[in-house]
Parts: sequence; C-alpha cells; structure tokens
Amino acid sequence: MWEKQLKKLNPNDNSLWRMTKIFKSEYLPMPTLHKNGTEAMADQAKADTLATQFEEVHNIELVNNTTEQTSIIEITRNYLENLSITEAHKYYTNPKEIFDEISKMPSRKAPGMDNIQNIILKNLTKKAVVQIMYIINASIRLGYFSTHWKTGLVMPILKPGKKSNDPASYRPISLLCTLSKLTEKIILKRLNAHESNRNIIIDEQFGFRQKHNTVQQVTRLVNDINDLAIYAHSFPAIVAAKQLQIHINMLEKFYQAWKITVNKGKTEVIVFARKVNDRKIIQPITVYGHPIVPVHTVKYLGVHLDSKLTFYLHTKHIIRKVYAVVKKIYPLMIHDSALTSNNKKLIYKMLIRPIIAYAAPVWCSMANTHMKKLQILQNKCLRMILSVNTYTPITYLHEEAEFEYISDCIKELAERFYQSQLQCNKILHSITSLRSYNLPFEYKYKLPYDKLLIFNLYKD
Repeated sequence: MWEKQLKKLNPNDNSLWRMTKIFKSEYLPMPTLHKNGTEAMADQAKADTLATQFEEVHNIELVNNTTEQTSIIEITRNYLENLSITEAHKYYTNPKEIFDEISKMPSRKAPGMDNIQNIILKNLTKKAVVQIMYIINASIRLGYFSTHWKTGLVMPILKPGKKSNDPASYRPISLLCTLSKLTEKIILKRLNAHESNRNIIIDEQFGFRQKHNTVQQVTRLVNDINDLAIYAHSFPAIVAAKQLQIHINMLEKFYQAWKITVNKGKTEVIVFARKVNDRKIIQPITVYGHPIVPVHTVKYLGVHLDSKLTFYLHTKHIIRKVYAVVKKIYPLMIHDSALTSNNKKLIYKMLIRPIIAYAAPVWCSMANTHMKKLQILQNKCLRMILSVNTYTPITYLHEEAEFEYISDCIKELAERFYQSQLQCNKILHSITSLRSYNLPFEYKYKLPYDKLLIFNLYKD
C-alpha cells in the first residue's frame, strides 16, 4: 500500500510536495512551562505565562513622551487634520488594484480574528470589492486604521535549538485580519512611491526593499571587512573598539528618541583579524552600560562568520542542517523507497540544495578542505537518490543524476550573483572593484570572488 502511494506521487498535481510537507512538519505538544519557580500545565496557564513573557520583552512605554517625540506626534496629527479631500484623492485605490493585490495573496494563509481566509477574498464579486474600496479610501482620507485590524492572534513558535519548557524560548507570531493586510499592501505601495521619489531610505538599508536581499548585505559586510584590512591593518583592535563605542553611544540616543529597545543579552562583538594579537580589546564595548564580551564567531543573516573568515563553522552548520532535513524525509529518500529517482532529485533540488547554496557568493572562495565536505554531503544524497552502494564512483553518480559537482554549482551561482545583482544599489557597485589587474601587491586577504571569472575581467 505504501509503495503504491509513493509510486503515484507526482510534482505536477502537488501530491509529491504534500507528502514531503507531511514528513518535514513536526508537531510537538507544548510541555509544562517553568517561569520564576512556577509551573504552567493547563492550556490557559501556558497562555497566561507566555503572555506575561511576551509583554515583558516587547513592552514599550508609549505614554511618557519626550519633547522631540511630542513634536513628531503633533506634526503628524496636524498634517492629517489639514489634509484636503483633493490631496487625499491622489492616494485612493480602485477595484482593479484591489483585485490585483488579492490575486497575489496566498490562498492557504491562516486568518486573523475576523476568520476571513484569503480564498474567500479571491471569490468575491466586483460589488463586494467596491465596498472594500470604499473602506480603504475612507481609511486613507480620515487617517484612521481600525483598532480591530490592529488586533491579532498571537501564536507561540519555538525557536530552533531552544528548551521547549522555557517561555523565553518562544517567539510570537501575530495573525492579523485579512482586510488589515490587504489595506497595508495598498498603503505600502504609496509609501514606497513616496520614498522612491525623494530617496529617503539610505543605501545601507537592505531589508524589506525590492531587488535587495540578505545575501547582498552579507556580501557587502565581508567585502568591507577585507577592504578595511588594506587601509587599517596597522591599527590595533583598541582603536576600532573606541570608534565603535562612539557610534553605539550615538545610536543609544537615537533609539531612545524613537522608542526602540535593544536586547543587550543578544548583542555580540567580534573582531575580524588574521592574528590573535590583533583581536585584543582592553576596554570592553558597552551597550546601555552593559559590557559585551567579544566572541570568535557570530551568526549574521543566516551565515556563520568566524574571526578569520574561513567559514569552517558555516560549513558545519550547513551539514548539520542538511542532515536534520534528510532525517525527516528519510522514508522518501531511503535506498529501497518506491519513489522514483526523478522525484528524489526534485526533492533534493527544492529542499536540500538551497540549504547548501545559501549565501554562496559570500563563501564561494573558501578553502577546498571545507568545499570537499559539502561535496561528500552531496555524494551521500546522490547515493540515496540513485539507490546505489558506497563503492559507486563519484563520476558515475553525477553523470547518472545529471548533477554538477558542488564546487561548480556554487561558482555558477556566485558568478551569476556578482554579474547581475550588484546594480540595484550604489554601495554595491564597488564590491568587485578589486580585480586581478589592479589588486595591490601588499594585499594578503582572500576576496569572496577571487576564484570566479569576474575577478579576471576588466571592469567597465
């Protein structure tokens, strides 16, 4: 029965992906929670404990405003009160725009407190959409966003690798009303157009922007570290620490003015240097008076950066993460599984390879020793896909599966990134400014792209 079901799985009718999702998803009941010496066993007690935890972490004082904050509130209120109907009309929406936004919304998203699912909006008549248009336009004209739309269902999600009986191990996910999210999308388009016309957002902002992603930001960070090694290699870490402390003090004032809180316990300091002596900091960095102990590795936007940028820890993280996924879908990938090799290859390309190749442009030039570990990982997956033994030649594995070697795959992805994704932002243009023909003689540090074809090309 099980073998017949596996043979019927087809990616075209989504049956393959539904089965894969069943194996990937892992439901674990929430255990008894412990907080301040008390236990929460019943569902209501757990909910109250988590609510208290989230309130402690996310509580921001909204009443006692400074003079600057009060001024900002008054300016905003006066603008909205004096906004004429003619001026507000420029920001109105129409049924076509609403239909377009609804069509982009995923059908299976969980609803909020209104219990209206996205699939319901997709089946509305034109008259119903017109009524929604009147509501959104009234919200824009009056500068009012319904309080009910601001209220969400909070779902606790266990953080990876954290203890499940600790309330601090959970992060809150808010399920907002469907009409609230639709209205936000309409307003966001107007805000983006306003920002684009006035260039308000700085180039260093990569989050929540079109044509920007986390890989670009990590690549920029690693490139800046290497560039600083040229101009500041004679300065000890003490000088860098003093400069960093000055900027932190400035940020503290900015955060206080805009009511932004920083988790001191999650703040980390790392010094990137080739020699151990260059990483010594005598005066510790402080955030709100709390000393931050320097670390040798940090996780930044999903990439593990060590102090020497060897990426050996990131390689270990990739392998550990892939094994965790393979363990869950093992009944599908096992040697004697009735699932076809083509379906196994699709699962590998959709689930496993993205884990391996994430942020490839950042670490594509790492040592062959670490790249070999990733190749061994792919070899093991290919043996499961093709149902062959451990003595099968590696060349046969890749020829039969029509797969590239992992180093070639990573280089291809990185090459494509450096040639196509550095044009959307001014500060990204200089990332590949150092090439083989203009590299300083005294330069001793490895560039993220020095093994790629672009390194040997003359820059336009």
